[in-house]
Amino acid sequence: MKIYHKKNFKFGLWALFLAALNLALSLARGNFDWKDGALAALLLLLGGAGIVRSLSLRAVLRNSNKGANKVK
Repeated sequence: MKIYHKKNFKFGLWALFLAALNLALSLARGNFDWKDGALAALLLLLGGAGIVRSLSLRAVLRNSNKGANKVK
């Protein structure tokens, strides 16, 4: 497994870590609310997508070519 975009990979790991920390602290304190669940779900989604996209060469090349079409 090769990481093609290290910045997205680091972002994905950070988002997954924050989601796990949010869930753990909310459940430990006993004040788990729907807002905590929504935030954790969003962080899990963004983190997972960031990691998957950083491991795909096709996705990285697609993202790098988007900026090439812009006129400077």
